[in-house]
Amino acid sequence: MWKDMLYVLCLYPVVQILGTIRHELSHAAAAKLAGYKILELRVFPGFNNKEFYWGYCRYDKPTTSTISLAPYWVAAVNCVLGVPLAIYTYETLPFFWWALLTVVMVVSPLFDILYNFFKWKLDNRGDFAKAQQLKRWEK
Repeated sequence: MWKDMLYVLCLYPVVQILGTIRHELSHAAAAKLAGYKILELRVFPGFNNKEFYWGYCRYDKPTTSTISLAPYWVAAVNCVLGVPLAIYTYETLPFFWWALLTVVMVVSPLFDILYNFFKWKLDNRGDFAKAQQLKRWEK
């Protein structure tokens, strides 16, 4: 069991990149549904002007709070579906696959929500801060 957990931990960077892909594609899908044109979509970590980013999506028009918050709705749905799935498969899947499923479906989306929530609360940055500013402006 500990060996399996170590393997899952070693795979976490890959899981985090998959989470970034989910996150940025959620922004892109919400923007497309709103009729926006996607100008640039980056789903792998990198640096822009010496500042680290996990990924980003740029559009042809100013973003909306709906587009800013889309990844968190998708992450919440992942968690809502992932928790019962993890409970249901706990005794049927080999531990490695169960742990990987739990990390992908629950831990990574929850980390995305919490990371961006605290980025907003502690530093007033990120998607939640952007959505809050846009909500004030959209009224």
